[in-house]
Amino acid sequence: MPQISDHDSSLVRTYLSPAHVKAAAQLHEWMSNAGLDATVDGLGNVRGRAEGVAAQPTLFTGSHYDTVIDGGNFDGSLGIISGIAAAKALLLNAAVAKKLLTAEEVLGLPRDATGMLIVPEPARNATLLARSLEVVGFADEEGVRFQSTYLGSRALSGGLAASGALDARDASGVSLRELLVQRGVSDAAELAVGRGGALAYVEVHMEQGPVLEAAGARLAAVSGIAGQTRLGLTVRGEQGHAGTVPMPLRRDPVPAAAHIVAALERRCGGHAAKDSPTGLVCTVGTFQVWPGASNVIAGSVQLSLDIRSQSDEERELVVQDISQVVQDTCVERGLNCTIELRHQAPAVHADKAIVRKLAKAIEDSAPDVERIVGRDERETAADGACAAEPGAPPPSVGPLVSGAGHDAAEMASVAPMGMIFVRCRGGVSHSPLEHVAPGDVAAGTVALAAFLEGELSADA
Repeated sequence: MPQISDHDSSLVRTYLSPAHVKAAAQLHEWMSNAGLDATVDGLGNVRGRAEGVAAQPTLFTGSHYDTVIDGGNFDGSLGIISGIAAAKALLLNAAVAKKLLTAEEVLGLPRDATGMLIVPEPARNATLLARSLEVVGFADEEGVRFQSTYLGSRALSGGLAASGALDARDASGVSLRELLVQRGVSDAAELAVGRGGALAYVEVHMEQGPVLEAAGARLAAVSGIAGQTRLGLTVRGEQGHAGTVPMPLRRDPVPAAAHIVAALERRCGGHAAKDSPTGLVCTVGTFQVWPGASNVIAGSVQLSLDIRSQSDEERELVVQDISQVVQDTCVERGLNCTIELRHQAPAVHADKAIVRKLAKAIEDSAPDVERIVGRDERETAADGACAAEPGAPPPSVGPLVSGAGHDAAEMASVAPMGMIFVRCRGGVSHSPLEHVAPGDVAAGTVALAAFLEGELSADA
C-alpha cells in the first residue's frame, strides 16, 4: 500500500486520516478476495476471519497499517499482507483437498486490479479449517495522532480503557473516547476478543535492525520484546561568558552531561561490545544545550536516556546505576540535576513452545523458498539482497530479541505470542529507505503458512 498516503512526496498514514481510511478499504477488499469474512470494527481494525469446524479459541495473525511520518512501505504492512497471503494459501489448499476446487482451477483463478488472486465461491462458502483463523490489520500502533501506542491491539486485547488512552487528545483537542462515540462505540470493551477467545497470536515483521542481513539469513524467530525505560535528564549549571570565567570557577553542565553519556555507554557494554543475550541497548537520543551559542558557557543541558533489555532486572539495575552516576557527578561539580521518568514498559516474552514451532517452520520451509526464489536472487542479485551462496541453505539464526515495540506485546496479555523477523536492507526502518527483498517477503509468508497449517489442523 505504498501509494496510499496523505502526502504526495512521502508515506504518511496516521490514524483515521483519509489515506488511513482508504488503506482500510483496500485491506478489507484483499481479505474478502482471499476468502475471509472481512469486517472493520469501531476503532478501525480490519479483521478477516475464516471460521473453523471446532468451537475453540481463534488463532490471530497480523500487524498494523498506520505509519510514522515519512515512513517506509514494510513496517506493519508486511505482517498483514503475509497473513492474508498465508490464509489464502491454506484455504485454497483445503478446498483442493476437499475437492471443492481442482489444482487446475486454482492456477486459473482471476485476479483483482492489484494482481491478487480471488478465491471463488465454492471455497468461500465452506468451512475449510479445523480451527478458526483471523488476520488483523491493526488501526494504530505507532501512536502518531494520539501519542498513545497500540490503540488497535489494545482494543482487541481489552486493555484500551486501562491504558488511559481513551482520554488522550489529538492536536485538534478531540479525545479518543469522543472519537469512538462518533463511530458508534460507547464501550471499548465491546471491541475485545473476550476472555479465552484467542488461541495464540503470531506476527510477521521486518527486523528493523541489521542482525539478519549481517548473518546472511532471511528469517528468525523472536524470543521476546525488550522492556523499555525512557528518562529525561536536566543538568543545570551557571551561564557565563566563554572568555572571562576561569575553568576552576565554572559550573558548566555540558562536560557533566558528556560524562554521564560516556558512563551510560560503558555501563551498557561500550561501542565495541559483543551482542548482548538480553538485547541490552542504551541510547541518548536528544542532547539540547541552552542557550547554544559558541561563546557562551551553557546554563543547562537536557537529554533523553533510553534503556532497553529483555531482562527487566538488568534494565532496572542499569537505571539505578546511571541514576547514581548522575547524582555523584552533579554533587561533585556543584550542579543541579533532575531525572524524569517518561516511559516504562516491562519486557514481554514470547511463548517458548511457539518460538520452537516458528523456528521449525522457518527451517522446514527454507528448502522450498530457496528452490522457488533463491535461484532468481542469485542470478539477478535482486534489490541488493544478501542471497545465500549457490546450492547452500540460508544460515540459521537463533531467536532474536526485539528492541522495538510491536502489537505482539499487547496481544501477549491475552494469548501465547510469537513473532517472525524478516531481513531488511541495512537494518533501516521508519524511513523511505526501508526495504525488504521480494524473496524475503516470500520466505516469511511461507514460514507463517507452515506454522498456521500445523496449528490449525485437526491433529493440533
